Amino acid sequence: MTGYDSEVFRSAYEAVLAKWPADREAQSIPTPHGTARVNACGPREAPPLLLLPGGGATSVSWYAQAGPPPGVSG
Repeated sequence: MTGYDSEVFRSAYEAVLAKWPADREAQSIPTPHGTARVNACGPREAPPLLLLPGGGATSVSWYAQAGPPPGVSG
């Protein structure tokens, strides 16, 4: 197993993040355990929906669920 390559990770992260809706707002939320990175999108008047990644994933893994349903224009 090779070492962690932060440049490769950042490049892959940015490529998937580019698939999120254009109205995405990146936020940093301080917590007692460190900073939580949040990607918020959608109508502000809509009820919030919190999607938590698992298994060591990041929030960008939810890009397919963050946009409008297939066949619906955003």
